[in-house]
Amino acid sequence: VMTRMNALPCSKRLGHFLPSIGAMGSFKPPSLVAPPQSSLASSDSNSACFVAQSRISPFRACLLRSSNTCQQVQAAAFSWKFPTLPRFARAMHGQRREWAPPMTMAESDSDSTAPKRKVAKKHQRDPAKVQLDEERARVAAELKKNLDMDGVMAINKPANWTSFDVVAKVRSELGKLLREADDTLTHKQCRVKVGHGGTLDPMATGVLVLGVGSGTKLMDDYTKGSKCYEAIGIFGFETDTGDAEGVQTGEKQDFSHVTDESLRAALGKFQGEISQIPPVYSAIKKDGKKAYELARKGIEVEMAPRQVTIYKLQLTKQYEETKPCFHLSIECGGGTYIRSLVRDIAQELGTAAHMQHLIRTKQGEFVLADCMEAEHLCEGPVILSALHEANNLLAKRQADAAAASAESE
Repeated sequence: VMTRMNALPCSKRLGHFLPSIGAMGSFKPPSLVAPPQSSLASSDSNSACFVAQSRISPFRACLLRSSNTCQQVQAAAFSWKFPTLPRFARAMHGQRREWAPPMTMAESDSDSTAPKRKVAKKHQRDPAKVQLDEERARVAAELKKNLDMDGVMAINKPANWTSFDVVAKVRSELGKLLREADDTLTHKQCRVKVGHGGTLDPMATGVLVLGVGSGTKLMDDYTKGSKCYEAIGIFGFETDTGDAEGVQTGEKQDFSHVTDESLRAALGKFQGEISQIPPVYSAIKKDGKKAYELARKGIEVEMAPRQVTIYKLQLTKQYEETKPCFHLSIECGGGTYIRSLVRDIAQELGTAAHMQHLIRTKQGEFVLADCMEAEHLCEGPVILSALHEANNLLAKRQADAAAASAESE
């Protein structure tokens, strides 16, 4: 014990009572297990039991077990700064408790004297502030109605913008119009509901249908039907994303055998209902996560083939004039990936290719001529005006269709 005491950094501070423990001799430190009930009668046993419950070291338990040194340990506790000082001090000041086996869960639940868990009170908002917020929300709703912020429109998506980037920008600019009309409104109260009717790849441009306000519920009615694209593929190699933004995969392949006739013949095999494997870098979800998120983390993703419909697929320019590029005009159904189509056409010809350019020229009721240009995305009044024009255009087309239907009957 003396050797162990001297090895401790605080041995000098305990020097005033070290000689008094010489009588401990061959005393062995007690184990940190519950002592038998018969040994709980003595005061020194109670101290040791408390120390055992407090999980302090066997050496400190040895000091407590010795009745000759209990008072000196009590005096030294405050100068030595035990890590378990609070429990140790309570034991020295008579707040001892007899050892007892730990209670089971059922006993703990049935113990009415056990302290109850404090439940935080629900925050009560100021009634005046609640009424003010409700009034501002009513004013914001009236402003949206007066400004006619409901409907469906189309925007010519710029390159290097994601579809969500366009949605966020339109939402922000329309919210600014509301705040300019009433500067007492908060950012949350000026939030306008905006959504898009079909994702376009960041590098792609063209028709992107947006729903604003209650128009988000009508997008399916105006986007159903076929989609039209103008695409440019380039022979030579494939990329991990299937387009020009990706990294080359595999070696460069020879395409000198491809001719205008062989290319047109291959296009004929990809019309109608076909099976297509989507690219790994796509928004299709795998195990609850988007495939491109997994691919960016280096996780290998196996995409299952899916059935898509190609209504029209033709070569728009002579291949001999544009090689190694080939220009395609595509009309297809929903869920078709043009990147995969370009890849499959090249594989049919015994070579490799990737998509270099893509523009969507039609989606549902909207064509490229109906779109607001991307240069006006930072102008709220122009966006609102384009929304009104799109609503009028759709209403006119519906009226013309109804009139034509009535004449045919």
